[in-house]
Amino acid sequence: GTPLPQGSGRGVAAVADFGSFAALVAQVRVGAGGDLRVERLVCAADCGRVVNPNIVRQQLEGGIHKADALAPPPKTPSRVRRPSSAGRCRRSVALPPA
Repeated sequence: GTPLPQGSGRGVAAVADFGSFAALVAQVRVGAGGDLRVERLVCAADCGRVVNPNIVRQQLEGGIHKADALAPPPKTPSRVRRPSSAGRCRRSVALPPA
C-alpha cells in the first residue's frame, strides 16, 4: 500500500463466529485539536451462501452505524453516550460472490 499522511492511522478488527467471518479496516486521522475523524471504513464478510445480497449489505452497514453511535464522543467521559452523525465517513462494503 501507500504510506499514510502524517497524523493518520489504520486499525483492523476481525471476528469468526457462528460459521461466518468478518473484518473491518478503519482509516482515521487526528485533527489539529486532537479530535479523531474516521476517513474510510472497509468491511468484508464471508457468511456462506448469500440468498439476498442486499440483506447482507444492510446488516454490515447497520453494524457499522451502531458501533459509531455507541462510541464515546471525543473529550467526553465514557459514561456519556450520544448518537453521532451518520454519513460522516465513506463506507465500502465488499460482498462475497453469490
